[in-house]
Amino acid sequence: MRPSLLYRNMNAYHEAGTIPGDAALERDLHLEPLLLAMSDQDNFLRDACKRVMLRTEADLETIRYRQHVLTDALRHPEFVERLYKVSSEASEKSAEYRAKMKPNFARTIPVREKLRIAVELLPTLLDSLEELRDAGARHAESLCSEGFLDSFARLRSRYPDAFFREARAHLARLRQAGSRGGVRIGVSVGDGFHGTNAVLRSLDARPTTVLSNRLFKGYGLFKPENSLRDVEESALGNVLFLLKRFIDDALSDFDSLRSEIGFYVGCVRLHRALTLRGCPISFPTAYSAGERMLDFQDLYDPGLALGLPRRPIGNDVTGGSACLLIVTGANQGGKSTFLRSIGLAQLMMQCGMFVPASRFEANVCDRIVTYFAGSESQFAGGTLEDELRGLNRLVEHSTPHSLLLMNEPFAAIAERDGAAVGRHWLAACCELQLKVVLVSHNFELANWAFEERSPRALFLSPERNEDGRRTYRMNCCRPVRSSFGEDLFRRLIENAY
Repeated sequence: MRPSLLYRNMNAYHEAGTIPGDAALERDLHLEPLLLAMSDQDNFLRDACKRVMLRTEADLETIRYRQHVLTDALRHPEFVERLYKVSSEASEKSAEYRAKMKPNFARTIPVREKLRIAVELLPTLLDSLEELRDAGARHAESLCSEGFLDSFARLRSRYPDAFFREARAHLARLRQAGSRGGVRIGVSVGDGFHGTNAVLRSLDARPTTVLSNRLFKGYGLFKPENSLRDVEESALGNVLFLLKRFIDDALSDFDSLRSEIGFYVGCVRLHRALTLRGCPISFPTAYSAGERMLDFQDLYDPGLALGLPRRPIGNDVTGGSACLLIVTGANQGGKSTFLRSIGLAQLMMQCGMFVPASRFEANVCDRIVTYFAGSESQFAGGTLEDELRGLNRLVEHSTPHSLLLMNEPFAAIAERDGAAVGRHWLAACCELQLKVVLVSHNFELANWAFEERSPRALFLSPERNEDGRRTYRMNCCRPVRSSFGEDLFRRLIENAY
């Protein structure tokens, strides 16, 4: 019973590959605080959440499918936590079984020993499967999502009460045979009196004293060429094969459930952490990749929120079908945080999560590509040649349906050179209708874009009070040239006297 909590197609999650640039995206968007809140020091849970978040799902139906599952999870947090605990315990208790059943290692272990290990694990798997089935039945009336309902319907169909009664009856006989140590095996006599076609007849037999003496003392009319151990291994191997097939299938299902439900457990924990700080949260509206949409209200950086005792300042933008969003202004105004908040909201929307905003509407993209100057990403450069090489790598990782998040590109080279390169770059992006969010101090470049009066461009700058204090809110305005050095002068010099 493979769960279908992330995709309607149960195999889609396991067939999905990795996305180029994952490390840069995780670093530039400061994803670590979110992963820590979601995992609570559970390394497996952290990896499960990270794997889902960085896959940039672009199918609208899949996004809505996950939103419905997450809605159920948020209504029943103890239920999803219990599902994760049961699947985790089943996976962790199978460590010895997995280790000793590896092909290279298993050849040196007798079949009876491998059968003993499998029999010891079987009660845990049966109890866990029954608990999962019963938990789903108890919550059936309160669950609404297709993902949960279909997964538990398959579980009930595959594991009825009769299955558990029969399985536990077989388990009792296997344990009894292990304690007595006797089995009855039928063997055909082949050429040269060789024993062939060993078949297990009974699990509760004991050899007679006369037969034992003849076999072990080595006298009698018939001496089998195969030892008793070989015959036993051959007969018990068939039992082990059937038992191993069931256990391997069950463990595969538990591993899948642990990964998929783990993502929703992480979402529930993150939701709890943000709501305790009074942060607004909502489910976004996703548009197709062919459209262009970016509207949001009260958007904030969730990673920043997790490090503060109160909710951070949110921003409102009505970008509509804008393809280019340019943010200029002085340092310490919240431009980079604003850029990360857009990237994180896009990332969270496309993996089916809620977003850190009161309202968020955006088109999906097939990839989120970051270019953060000064970071350790492969795109950061220090000379014009390095910048051009970084832009070339950026193009290689992008498609016409990608989202580009650029923080201070060309900052390491002269403004005029940066503006010259940037004009050609932005012109090409606009021609392709590539969606770009650009944070820059390059006034010449930003002013050129503004004067072009592109109907699909939006220009923002951090709000600044008359006394120089920043409000960390973004306002629509033409590009700002000043870096407001007088604010620093006033704070350090004038206020000192």
